[in-house]
Amino acid sequence: MKEFKEYLNKIKAEEGLKVKTIKYIRMESNKINQKNNKRNNEKYFGKGVFGMKKLAGALFSVAVLAIVALGGFNLYNSPVAYVSMDINPSVELGLNFMNRVVSVEGVNDDGRGLLTEMKLENMTAEEAVQAFVQEANKKGYLNEDGSSVVALTTFAKNEKKAEKIEDRIQDRVKKIIAEKSMDYVVYSDHANLELRSEAEKYDISPGKYRLILMLQELDSSIEVTDYKDATVKEIMFKIHDLKGIGQNRNDKSKDFERNRAIINETAQQAIIRAQNKKNNPK
Repeated sequence: MKEFKEYLNKIKAEEGLKVKTIKYIRMESNKINQKNNKRNNEKYFGKGVFGMKKLAGALFSVAVLAIVALGGFNLYNSPVAYVSMDINPSVELGLNFMNRVVSVEGVNDDGRGLLTEMKLENMTAEEAVQAFVQEANKKGYLNEDGSSVVALTTFAKNEKKAEKIEDRIQDRVKKIIAEKSMDYVVYSDHANLELRSEAEKYDISPGKYRLILMLQELDSSIEVTDYKDATVKEIMFKIHDLKGIGQNRNDKSKDFERNRAIINETAQQAIIRAQNKKNNPK
């Protein structure tokens, strides 16, 4: 086993995987010793140092296979990007390197309730977002007047990667609207993972947190907790109402102005849809 550990130390892998592998190999080795007597062991492995080296080499091969298996499983189940889906139900998806959902979390009570009848794991990001929107519509979270806003925000260490995911899920949602004749407004955005970590401190979805930060840029008296339980539509309408405040400030970044323009346009769409529905009820 000492020689085997020396071989194992040459393999690049997480320490936890190595510990599990050593434990696994030790168990397998004990099974072999119990099943085979000394004579059979000597016949197969030989005697002395040469025999021990053959045994270590055999165990080394098993160790490599075990680490590949354990490491592959660990890699598949490790999120590298996240999607925050917000209406008022807030749900967060964790995506692995294959764009598959490996973690799902209901961030608020409505989100957790929505997930009780859904299984999103192993779906693609696009499939999971579609399932979320359809279930939210089924449960009555999307207003019939078309004024509801579905916010989809992607987060990754690399913002370009986050933007690519954003484009894919936005395209899927637009396709749902066309195929299912659903009536709501879609807002999409992307950011880096640092913002997600900040949102966790407030026990709020990172997508909603990003919108509240926009509010704070326009009105510094607003606290995160003031809008923690608000719907995405309510937050956007507030941003729209504050559009005349702070326009002359010089510390606005291009990113802020871009997002602000998109949010104002989204809110305006929701307002127009609701008004049209009111004037032309079916």
